[in-house]
Amino acid sequence: ITHAILYISARSANSIKEFRLRIRGDQVVVHKHIDPSYTVLREDESFSFCTIAYSKDAKTLMERAVIQQKKVYDEMVLEDEPGRDDYLYISVLPWISFTNTTHPVQMSPVDSVPRLVWGKFYSNEGKTMLPYSVQVHHALADGLHIGKFATLFQALADDPAITLS
Repeated sequence: ITHAILYISARSANSIKEFRLRIRGDQVVVHKHIDPSYTVLREDESFSFCTIAYSKDAKTLMERAVIQQKKVYDEMVLEDEPGRDDYLYISVLPWISFTNTTHPVQMSPVDSVPRLVWGKFYSNEGKTMLPYSVQVHHALADGLHIGKFATLFQALADDPAITLS
């Protein structure tokens, strides 16, 4: 399920221009696509960053995730590639259901990479619920764009035929 949610998250974010915008110095740049970079829990309870090349094709993205995840599971990676900001940072908290999260953000130079996190599924009035947090740089995106993200995420999660198309 983690790789499916990873795919839905990356596809939703890549579909919204504001999630692909980055601040570089006094310029705003737009990336053609952004690559998901997520945390992988290792056997010793440390974690590693796992970055995979984005693909709109679900099978391709999930296959890349499995291959890259095996690599970083054995060899810890805690650094981003220098000069890159075409990431989508993603974390998972499968042990808890939450109502809010806050992520560390560098202020100098400015860090404008969106951050996503989801938590433990729970049931509410017969529906399966997924806590999900989105953090964006407010100069680049706001509630409208997060709402578009949430709507697309829900549509992809609700209909595997759409997700796999």
